[in-house]
Amino acid sequence: MKFDKVFTKLLFISVVILAIGFILVTTFVSSIFSRQFIDIKYTELKNESEVLNYCYNLYSKSGDSSYIESEMIAASTRYNADIWIVDTDQNIIDISQNGNITKDNGKITGDALEYYNSILSGKDFERIGTFDSRLNKIVMTYGTSIKVHGKIVGVIFIHSDIEELQTYLNSITGQVVVSAVASIAVAIILVYFMAHYFTTPLVLMNKNAKRLAKGDFD
Repeated sequence: MKFDKVFTKLLFISVVILAIGFILVTTFVSSIFSRQFIDIKYTELKNESEVLNYCYNLYSKSGDSSYIESEMIAASTRYNADIWIVDTDQNIIDISQNGNITKDNGKITGDALEYYNSILSGKDFERIGTFDSRLNKIVMTYGTSIKVHGKIVGVIFIHSDIEELQTYLNSITGQVVVSAVASIAVAIILVYFMAHYFTTPLVLMNKNAKRLAKGDFD
């Protein structure tokens, strides 16, 4: 009975170690893929901001704002994003949302004003979280300045919904979990036989020791 307990404890400890390893691996893999996805997403948003900057430079030459509006609507749909254009007087002059553009949206306020000033000082902005009372949800935000002929004339904020990120991570985590569970199941079987292999000699030693104690020296 004593060595049955040894076998059970050895099997239990092995399973616990495997479970901890599974949790660590799942967390690590999810973190890597999450960071990779975020980096790719921010690169896409940065590229889109450069396209919008180009549209503003076209507008400065032609006076035709249709380039800007068309690109804002297309980008808003493409990235499931809200796009804000803020002028140098802190006015949100355009918001592209759900395929529509609204004008004269008031002034930028709160923490968003701090981000805005940071961009005007020459720093691009990346953040995941809430942004403004108009956006009562968590978003991936990329912000940069609008430059026409090298002069800052405003700021672009692109707020992309993180639903795509969550779906992606759920998919990756699901695949990792399935693979890990299958691996753990195989490992438990192997551990069971290994534990049995290592405890069997102890059981025999115990049995023979009892026989010796009774005077049986065969």
